[in-house]
Amino acid sequence: MDSSHRKIELQSPSDLSYLTSQIRTTARQKLDLHLPPVTSSTAEPDDLRRSVEDLVDAFVAQVLRGMRQNISINGIDVVNAVDDSDSAMQGIVGGEGEEEKTEVEREEFEAFDEKLRTKLGDAVARRDALIAKISQHRRTTPAVAAKAFEESFEREEEEVAGKWVGLEERVKEVREGDVAGVESGVRQEEVQRNWERAVEGLQALNKGLPETRARLERAGDVVGYLGGK
Repeated sequence: MDSSHRKIELQSPSDLSYLTSQIRTTARQKLDLHLPPVTSSTAEPDDLRRSVEDLVDAFVAQVLRGMRQNISINGIDVVNAVDDSDSAMQGIVGGEGEEEKTEVEREEFEAFDEKLRTKLGDAVARRDALIAKISQHRRTTPAVAAKAFEESFEREEEEVAGKWVGLEERVKEVREGDVAGVESGVRQEEVQRNWERAVEGLQALNKGLPETRARLERAGDVVGYLGGK
């Protein structure tokens, strides 16, 4: 057998017991259908049925052996479980000739619980309310979201426009300040030139003071001489 082939996974040994009993029951029903058993106590044994029954049992045993090699229960191989003599698998996966127990599946019903029914009804009502709410959201939420986005976009656009106007006014003020600064710079240069000319005039006057003083002294001497005559 190819080890890479995925095995059939069962949840518990009872599942394997159920499959085994169903296979054996079906085989027995087919045998009884085609070769009905002799019910009379005085009749001779039916050799044909006994031979066919032995062949059917051998075939069923062969099928079950092949099935066990391809089945795992909760991740444990059934064949390994038989080799390890697991007590939980005894009577379910035994080899040929071992007596197997047939389990009868029974359905059990719990008693009617009014509280549980009320709780289930409340859960169904909440589910229906949520479904109705979701349906309402599907009808109204897109329009509400679109309107909210439009209002937000218009508000942001107004804010950007206001900031742009303020920026233009600021640029205008800066330009006017630059012009005033240029004019004040021109006047400052003119005052500085006048100051330089005045300083140069004072320097020239300061240089001519000794000569003027000497002239005044000579003129005083001349006036004194003429007055003495």
